[in-house]
Amino acid sequence: MPPRRLLILIGLAVALLMLLPGSPASAQNFSAYDLIAAVNALRASQGLAPYTVDAELLAYAQEHSEYQASIDTSTHQHSDGQNSLSRGYLENVAGGDIGYLTVDAIVNQIWADPVHMKTMVGYASGYVGAGVAASSTTVYVTLNVLPGDGAAPVAALASGADAQATLPPQQPLVTATPLVDGSIVHVVGYGEALWSIAIAYGVRIDDIRNLNGLPPGSTNIYSGQRLIIRPAGQVTATFTPQAPTSTPMQAPTATRPPSPTATPKPTLTPTPTPAPPLIRLPGRKAVAITLLVVGAAGFFIVLYFGFRK
Repeated sequence: MPPRRLLILIGLAVALLMLLPGSPASAQNFSAYDLIAAVNALRASQGLAPYTVDAELLAYAQEHSEYQASIDTSTHQHSDGQNSLSRGYLENVAGGDIGYLTVDAIVNQIWADPVHMKTMVGYASGYVGAGVAASSTTVYVTLNVLPGDGAAPVAALASGADAQATLPPQQPLVTATPLVDGSIVHVVGYGEALWSIAIAYGVRIDDIRNLNGLPPGSTNIYSGQRLIIRPAGQVTATFTPQAPTSTPMQAPTATRPPSPTATPKPTLTPTPTPAPPLIRLPGRKAVAITLLVVGAAGFFIVLYFGFRK
């Protein structure tokens, strides 16, 4: 084959490769149906029939996950200001870092307490829906269940204050004040999860794991546990110097000289260590466009010099 035709074929191959679409990146590594399958597997392990997937519950749960992602907060309050029991639905919510939160961690760790477990295995039958959505850093998950015949009359629950009282307690997570040495230690409260603590302090779950010797991927914490959020030494301690005490002069007769007035020294204030700037790599779309332009330019150069001879 003449060298000119070979160069033309190589140029065509490069251009075609540039036009091939890349595989889209997913915001999370599981779907709503994966979560439902895990819940039904848990039910099967306890001899219970699977929940029936319901389209209305699916839409309701997905809308709430998207709402949580939009405000970047895990909550039982929906976008309309109501909670799920106003419609007669039970509800579990969870959240965690993108790429780290898994279905197994949600079902068997985050929701392992009696309140959340009852939603999943506390009824002989029922209908289920789930939703998954993500913000820039966090995946938010919602599970809604409507118990079937023979279960507790959830649909007949009163709305308003009575309905709100039946939800799991959603006390706001109170963050700890930095100590004198600059460290922050959080005492885990009842019902708190590792992901919610990380969100409250604006840190990553892995940062808390590393500082406290927790195994990679673990979310096991307990009420009363002391977690280091920020180690000591990152903030300069504040101190206030004592003003010197003046000694009165002994004058035999005449006017007493004025006593010296102590000038207070300035108070040092803590200076937090600035966080390193976040470096973001170019997106896949930008890289694909750049490669396409380079490939097309190479192709036309090959054609120009190939047909010139």
